[in-house]
Order: sequence, then C-alpha cells, then structure tokens
Amino acid sequence: VFSSNYTLYGDMSRRVMTTLEALAPRVDVYSIDEAFLDLTGIDRVVSFENFGREVRNTVYQNVGLPVCVGIAPTRTLAKLANHAAKRYPQTGGVLVLTDPQRRQRLLARTPVSAVWGIGRRLGRRLNDMEIETALDLAQTDYRLIRKRFSVVQERVVRELNGESCLPLETRLEPRQQIIHSRSFGEPVASLMAVRQAVSDFTARAAESMRAEGLS
Repeated sequence: VFSSNYTLYGDMSRRVMTTLEALAPRVDVYSIDEAFLDLTGIDRVVSFENFGREVRNTVYQNVGLPVCVGIAPTRTLAKLANHAAKRYPQTGGVLVLTDPQRRQRLLARTPVSAVWGIGRRLGRRLNDMEIETALDLAQTDYRLIRKRFSVVQERVVRELNGESCLPLETRLEPRQQIIHSRSFGEPVASLMAVRQAVSDFTARAAESMRAEGLS
C-alpha cells in the first residue's frame, strides 16, 4: 500500500505537458496524464513513426516517465492507437494508424466496449445489435446509430472512419467549479482537525481562483 501525493502528480503532469508543448505547435491537455497533439504537416519533415519515438524519448529524458504514443487522423482513433501501443510490446510504445489496412486490423480485434465514448453499458446494447468489435461499429450506418443512441455516438462512428469530428481545444475555458479535498486517513472526532483541514483546502482553492483570475 502506498500513500498518494497529488501535489507530486500535478507537478509531474505539468512537466510532461511543458515538454509536449515544446515538441508540437498545438497541445490539448485532456487530463492529468493525457494530451492530444496537432501534427498537421509534421510528416513533411519527419515520419510520424520517428516523431512518436522522439516524443517518447524526450519525455522520458526530461521527466523520467515512460509514455505511449498513438498517432491517427482522429482523436478516437488516436486513443485506440495509444491503447494498442500500451498493450502490444512489439510496437515499442508507438503506433501509427494512418494506413487504412492496419487500422482495420486493429478495429477488428478491439471490443466495441473499449472504444472511447462507448464503454461497457453501451457496449452491451451494441452487442445486442450484433455489433461486437470496433470494426463492426465503424461499418454500421451512422444514421442508425444516431437514431438508436445520440449524435455523440454518431461522431464516434465517423471518427472510426477517419472523419475528424472532435477538434483540439487548446484554449482553456474558465472553470465552473474548483474543488480541493482529501479523505481523512482515519476517523476524525476533533472539530479542530476538521477546522484545520477546511482552512487549508479553502486557502488552496482561493489560490487556484486567483491564478485563473476567477471570482
């Protein structure tokens, strides 16, 4: 059992993202451990495969963290490529899905529930429609998917076919809420202990608000 250190995680994340921003002109920080890079035109200078390896090597050299890189025409396909880069050691941590045949092979061996935006619950409903794999979903009429589900799942089908429907978001929108909280490691019966924790977290939340110019 290890104790968690969220301050350290946040610092490591910032160092990774700063490294990525030095390698690509546009970076969409999706979460604490994930980002999308805009690689438009970069293959005129270096192959996607070599660029992916440069990203992987540079992050490890600068931060000491191993990362995997998935490169594809859409965000949904890039997520699948990244997942495969982690799962299959022979990729060396980098997988490029620009080749349609290679893309089809990966989609055929990927359960539909593993597709970004689908998940287990929706995956079961798709299984009932005899849609078992990501390739099955890609080959389904997107109009039927929109009718049965929603425009969100329609976009997934389009993205699996190489049509980009989810553009990069490089400008951060103002946050609607700021939360700083931790769980106590043991039962707390002292009002003073609670008061100290609330005071500490309130101060941290206010610090975040000032940093983002919020009120």
